[in-house]
Amino acid sequence: MTDDQRKEIRDLVRHLGGTIGETHYRVAHEAAESVCSGVYEMIPADVHDLVHEAALVGYATALSDLEEGKLDDRVRGRLGEAAPIRPPIRGVTEEAPAQT
Repeated sequence: MTDDQRKEIRDLVRHLGGTIGETHYRVAHEAAESVCSGVYEMIPADVHDLVHEAALVGYATALSDLEEGKLDDRVRGRLGEAAPIRPPIRGVTEEAPAQT
């Protein structure tokens, strides 16, 4: 890999990491480490940071999308209308408790 290619990769990694907010950075970083640990042996060392940052950004973006409700319709669609989100507990009703 040439020096110019290395510089381009470093610039791309910096650009990718610049979009992650503090709220999701730690958990996204840990998830990216977990995901990447299985592929580091298969890829050139020069692109380890790029792969890690790409996984980190993808995970952080997914967390933000979930937090903002952007994926709610997709999740509901996969669950189906007939499937309850939370199954009822036997003997427990949704009614308010009687006041004594």
